[in-house]
Amino acid sequence: MGFFSIFSGKSTTNKSGNVSKWERVVSDRLAQTYERREAIRNLSNINTPESAKALLRRFSIYSEPSLDDQEERDQAFQAIMFFGDTAVKPILEYCEKAESLSWPLKILEKILDRDGFFRSILTLLKKHDTEYSRNVEPKNQLISALEGCSSEEVIVALLPFLEDVNETTRYQTVEVLMKIKDERVGAIFDAMLLQEESLRIKNKIQGFEK
Repeated sequence: MGFFSIFSGKSTTNKSGNVSKWERVVSDRLAQTYERREAIRNLSNINTPESAKALLRRFSIYSEPSLDDQEERDQAFQAIMFFGDTAVKPILEYCEKAESLSWPLKILEKILDRDGFFRSILTLLKKHDTEYSRNVEPKNQLISALEGCSSEEVIVALLPFLEDVNETTRYQTVEVLMKIKDERVGAIFDAMLLQEESLRIKNKIQGFEK
């Protein structure tokens, strides 16, 4: 191994170690604000999937005061967004396990074109079922993200969630379908009315103009 290979390897190792160190700080709710901000700045200078993954951890915690929390989230948002395509895979992996997807989905929408964004949402939504879940927020956020995408693929993807055990999920699905300009939506709602028990969902559907 030549001298350049040795130095190159050492640099890569150090960088990887720093990412791990800064990731721990970024996701530490008890760390000082200036420490987390410094970690975010350092990670933003390393355009790698590992760095993007580390920055995403900032969205998994809340800190006080709320103003600082918002500013740190904005800082992480901007950093990941400028990573571009490098950040796409880490974002999708984060979305598979996160408790809330609002921030990563905002970033994904900025990075990808319209078609790429909706394809990613559909891929993530396929990983969710209609059974009981302790936290339905990620699923509902994915359903809401499909708003404005009128395609047969979206209709097919949403149909199962009209029978979701969670009433809020069913309501959210109805709201998104209502904004899809497709004559089949009216027939879908007519069939749903025959078995739906939620009064607010029934009222929502009955107010739909076919």
